[in-house]
Amino acid sequence: MKKSILVLMFLAAWTVSFAQSEEATTKSGIKVILNQDGTWKQAEIIATESKASDLECSKYIEEKVDNDKVIGKNTFSAKNKVLVSTDNGKTGFGIFLTKVSGKTLVMQIHVGSGTCINENGKIDILLMDGTKLTLRNVGRMDCKGVANVYFGGSFGKTDQLDELGLKKIKSMKVQTTDSFVEESFTQQNADDFFNTLNCLIKS
Repeated sequence: MKKSILVLMFLAAWTVSFAQSEEATTKSGIKVILNQDGTWKQAEIIATESKASDLECSKYIEEKVDNDKVIGKNTFSAKNKVLVSTDNGKTGFGIFLTKVSGKTLVMQIHVGSGTCINENGKIDILLMDGTKLTLRNVGRMDCKGVANVYFGGSFGKTDQLDELGLKKIKSMKVQTTDSFVEESFTQQNADDFFNTLNCLIKS
């Protein structure tokens, strides 16, 4: 009888431990959480979800007083542009984030000089977990190399904003009139964009 109870206790403990998730590392070095039902999730996403609520946002954004009597609201802007470039901005692009009127978040992408951005030109984003987002330039063709994306309010795209607020960017490709500009994010680029965006979302 005692042996039967011990066997049952062992089986119960083994079943519980088997049902729990496990952490694994892929060949490319990405840590993932493997669930018993066959699904998985990138481990970094779990870490960043909790990290976003503990940010010291004064490092990433600043409030600017808007004296416009029509708008009547302050804006919050990134303190620094996220520079995604291997040659200090001659190629690649810089990303500047702003939140206006308390609800609309603007992502402005400055592509290297001499580049034109098509009206409604595509901006393809690959996130760390393999998710792909396609955004569009808002406005007319811009030959200063500036693409604008608006989130929130009447512009919608709240689902894409949620994705960017939970997962870090791996790479971005911006369509131009004659080609495209594509860059991989360094860990610092990914962290700076993620932290700045989350601080603006909370502001």
